[in-house]
Amino acid sequence: MDVFEQTCQTLELPDTKLTQDIDLFMITMQLANQKLTEFVVNKEKSVIKIVHEALEGTHQTNAYILVSIQDMSMNFDLDFNILSRPEWFSDQGTGHVTITDFDASLHLIPFSKDGKLQFNFEDAILDVFDFKIKMNGNSELSEGLEMLINQYKSFFKNELVNILAR
Repeated sequence: MDVFEQTCQTLELPDTKLTQDIDLFMITMQLANQKLTEFVVNKEKSVIKIVHEALEGTHQTNAYILVSIQDMSMNFDLDFNILSRPEWFSDQGTGHVTITDFDASLHLIPFSKDGKLQFNFEDAILDVFDFKIKMNGNSELSEGLEMLINQYKSFFKNELVNILAR
């Protein structure tokens, strides 16, 4: 678990481009330089272990590695750029994302390909229980977007989980 925590301390997410195109209007939000600035995990509740399950109706077992990380909290810093077409508005600046009570669970199934150990992922579950976003841009657009995201958290949690799962 210590190796996992140390690896996460230097985590950087890939640049992301989110575009919403509605024929006459398009808005694009680019996120770059997404760096983890703080990472905390509850080691008492988290586990990495090998699981053997009996296959029903046979004498065979299915083995996988269970990775269950509980009660994570993390902070990210990022740069953003928001553009529209037509050019009605734009904004750019920095942002800070705080994610609290984040759980991740997945099954890793080992296999060998070309003499190398590899893993398939199954039953990946990511739960984000709470998050907060602070955006510091050069216009009121970032303030409005920050307010919208923070007030409609249930809607944006799914998108946040999709970004973290990449």
